[in-house]
Amino acid sequence: MRVNFLGGGFMVVFDFEVFRYDWLFVSLDLETEQYTIIENDRQQMIDYYEKFKQDIWIGYNCKNYDKYILQAILEGISPKLVNDYIIGGGNGWQLFKNKLDINLYDCMIIGKSLKQLESYFGVDIRETEIDFNIDRPLTAKERASNIEYCKSDVYNTALVFMYNKQEFEAQLGLIKLSCGSLQDLSKTKAQLSAKILEAKALPIEILREEWQFEYNQCVKDYDYKHKDVLKFFDSLRETKDAKAKYECELYGVPHTFALGGLHGAVPNYIHAINEREYIVHIDVASYYPHIMTEWGFLTRAVPSIQKFKDIMELRLKYKKEKNPLQAPLKIAINGSYGQSGAGKQLDDGSYKILSNMFDPRRMREVCINGQLMLLQLIEDLEQFDLIQSNTDGLVYRIPIERMDEVKTIVKAWEHRTKMTMEFDYTTFIAQRDVNNYIAVFDNGKIERKGGAVKESKPCDYDLHVVKDAVVEYFVHGIPVEEYINSINELAPFMKTYKLMGSYVLALHGDEEQHGKVFRVFASRSRNDKCLYKQKENKNKEKFAGCPERCKIVNSDIRGLAVPSWLDRNWYIEQANKEIGKFTKSNT
Repeated sequence: MRVNFLGGGFMVVFDFEVFRYDWLFVSLDLETEQYTIIENDRQQMIDYYEKFKQDIWIGYNCKNYDKYILQAILEGISPKLVNDYIIGGGNGWQLFKNKLDINLYDCMIIGKSLKQLESYFGVDIRETEIDFNIDRPLTAKERASNIEYCKSDVYNTALVFMYNKQEFEAQLGLIKLSCGSLQDLSKTKAQLSAKILEAKALPIEILREEWQFEYNQCVKDYDYKHKDVLKFFDSLRETKDAKAKYECELYGVPHTFALGGLHGAVPNYIHAINEREYIVHIDVASYYPHIMTEWGFLTRAVPSIQKFKDIMELRLKYKKEKNPLQAPLKIAINGSYGQSGAGKQLDDGSYKILSNMFDPRRMREVCINGQLMLLQLIEDLEQFDLIQSNTDGLVYRIPIERMDEVKTIVKAWEHRTKMTMEFDYTTFIAQRDVNNYIAVFDNGKIERKGGAVKESKPCDYDLHVVKDAVVEYFVHGIPVEEYINSINELAPFMKTYKLMGSYVLALHGDEEQHGKVFRVFASRSRNDKCLYKQKENKNKEKFAGCPERCKIVNSDIRGLAVPSWLDRNWYIEQANKEIGKFTKSNT
């Protein structure tokens, strides 16, 4: 049986290809796994749309492109004209008087093209050989090739959707909680959250209070040892500098206070516990939401703090019951801080508002008071070894016999600040800085943070073998050479590059390349060259981090074994360089 969503929709994945004299529509029914192909037949496209317009249409960048190609065909407008307008930087919505009646879900991952994700999947990413501006109708052979190309894109869009289906399910949950319809699939989570919280946009005179932020009572009452930090925040009322930051040292650990949060860490800290100590992660439970409710700093666009508290309680109830609606409620709750800052003042004094929940003063008050409350705990625990500070928690090395003393101090802090702390225990930590570390918890879970060690996922799969080699070295003591030489599948060695911005050309050595996305591997062959990018009328530039000798493999690599030409030593060197950044040595 097909799954029905919110009383209306089944799901199809779709894509368009547009040429001067031809257009192609391909869809894939996710239930039947059957493709529909429509070429140059407006009436057939109208019939398909009328039959399936109550379904959910899933695409990649479809909100900005495919939606308007469809509308052009339905209204009898040349899809090529609309295509060229959008590709040239125009907004499709400017071309149409009426809004298209469609339940649209865009599974696009911001900052990544579909071709880039296809590279991670290991599939064939070679661009079509057919010029989209070809000045004649396509031949039968070209049309057949175009269909296969488009079907491949549709299938891979379906993969992107399935790999990130939790995002779609969260969106459906937000729609249900906001009493919306499937047409709300195209709305942002911020828009739906604002609707759930019944937010109303604030008048401009309130928005202008951004720098009139206040401290809560526990901050006012505390006698800080580091009054220089208070002085920094006080100065912002005059400077109104949103990019300002204050760097200082707290008990031997470098720290940064700023309007994005608190960060501090012992650099290049590597430690495994012994039987006489703990490494303790002390984190504030739902820090920002509780600052909003306990200290009255919720965005004033939400008419009732009690409404927000009720939603927090409902989310806890749903979580205990394992009700899937707890996930969208968590988004609405945790996103409330970000939405309070979803806007900015323009040079003419007006405001660009991206959410009805925009309230810059409350955003400042939450972030600043949050940092100053954590500073209190850092000062209260000054006799213990601080390893790391971040926006909502601290990491300490504590002798076992003094753990009760720590908990007593934390309890007093909780009472004073009205917050609740959670304790987790780590057996090992390798920390380059606050944004790059590996932590092994006492339950065996490994936390990997930072580009050099983060866990690879299907939609983010660059240099997987290097990241895993670094983690295996620190966590299990496996030499880098041993680990990398044990991997016999080609895919984990890939690095994907994409032409972006004003770069118009890629070159392999001096040879011009077709396309914008390239899957490369370090090569032992002296015939292989580096990959470069080039702006118009400028000298070529090396892609950052590209091997001096690399091979481009844009064909399907799934299941391929490591070939003899692969330069494993290059990957070993990269892993050792990353390890050296953690140990501050020339490993």
